[in-house]
Amino acid sequence: MYNLDFLSSPPQISFLQKDANQTFFGGFLFIIYIIIMIGISAIYVLNYFLNDKYDISYSLIKNSEEDINKSKNDTELDPEINFSFDLLKLNIFKGNDTKLSKNFLLIDGNKGIIIERKSIIKQRPSDVFIMIAYVCNDDNCTLNENDTTDFSYFLQINYTGFKIDHQNNDIPLETNNPNVVFNEEYPFLFGHTTIGMINWEIIKYKEERGIMGLFDPIFDIKSQYISGEIESYISANSENAEELLLPYEHGYIKTKILGIFKIVNEHKQYKEYKREKVSILDVVANIGALFSTVFACFLFGFQFYSKNYDNYKIIEHILSLKQPKINKKTTNIELDDQINEPNNKNEDKNNTSKSEPFIINNSPSEINVNQNEDEKIDKEKEINLEKLTFKHFILNSFYSNCFKFQKEHTILEICNDVLAKYSSIELLLYNQILFENLIKDYKWNNPELRNIDNNEFLYKLKNIG
Repeated sequence: MYNLDFLSSPPQISFLQKDANQTFFGGFLFIIYIIIMIGISAIYVLNYFLNDKYDISYSLIKNSEEDINKSKNDTELDPEINFSFDLLKLNIFKGNDTKLSKNFLLIDGNKGIIIERKSIIKQRPSDVFIMIAYVCNDDNCTLNENDTTDFSYFLQINYTGFKIDHQNNDIPLETNNPNVVFNEEYPFLFGHTTIGMINWEIIKYKEERGIMGLFDPIFDIKSQYISGEIESYISANSENAEELLLPYEHGYIKTKILGIFKIVNEHKQYKEYKREKVSILDVVANIGALFSTVFACFLFGFQFYSKNYDNYKIIEHILSLKQPKINKKTTNIELDDQINEPNNKNEDKNNTSKSEPFIINNSPSEINVNQNEDEKIDKEKEINLEKLTFKHFILNSFYSNCFKFQKEHTILEICNDVLAKYSSIELLLYNQILFENLIKDYKWNNPELRNIDNNEFLYKLKNIG
């Protein structure tokens, strides 16, 4: 379990007996940071409650030949819907559309039978094949005077449509509403046969449910809706209208074919809508991401101030500490004549003999310094750092010779150099190795100092309770 503990953090180095060097400028920037983030958070929350709850994307997708072949076998992409047809003529001067007389017939091109106008026919779009014929009342098949128009005739196709509501919490693409009907009108003329190709285009609507979509098949949750609509139309006219005999009641009637209209569903492309619900967790995640981003920006700017200020305060604190007075009257130095090497570990522990020290100097008379001369030694001058202001700390990182505070810049650079030298890991390790060798070679005057329990903090910790 110890190897799996990735939560524990490494120990932190204290700064002048505090967790961090807290400054007035840092507190001021943090207040500005909090105000900015409260404003941004309020905007995000209001935007969530006042605006749409779904993000919508639209794509027009072109199918490859392989996809086209697969799509043709998918009946869901060519669903049965309700169609109805009507014949109209446009009167520009009267300003309205009127229905054509019974001399104009609608014919099912697949079955060769007459279709009653506005009758509901349930079939697939690709099966729609409509022919328009005019009943000839004479051998020349002339147009009846009542059937004339000052503009054009129209075939009206009505079919069950759909309703897209992107923000509907239940169904974004509604296809079963009988009150939603689309209609299209296509012109044709009396003296020609109009051939029209009507393109049907598929519409797909997908719900992006994320990880919750993995459970849709288990709970039978529908996440994709399919419908379609008439998308485009191309036509051509023959020079003369073709004549055709149609079975009618107990015989045949002579007709002139005025229009041939076919709906094709080639699956070459389709429209796709996608929507993804915006939850309150998304808002929290976005705000959280902005918190860290804005904080990093503030931290980046603050480091130009804190680096110089922290180094300056450390040196100032060190210089303010009272240094112990040096007593030069008496010296007592004992250096062992043997280094405590690993080979000496197996020596007899009961051996109480002491080796002679290299230097023993216990007598004040042995010091060739006169007492009167000691009293005349000048005291070491105290180093008092000049008080610096905010501008010195913040502008020192961008120092230029054109600035007026060369002296302050020199002070800060020296403080930075001291910290760079004595807090570097390579120097600390180097001195630690040398100090370890020195301890092995040194013979303590007070052996009790070797006991770590003599530390005042460890003594307090040991004697709690």
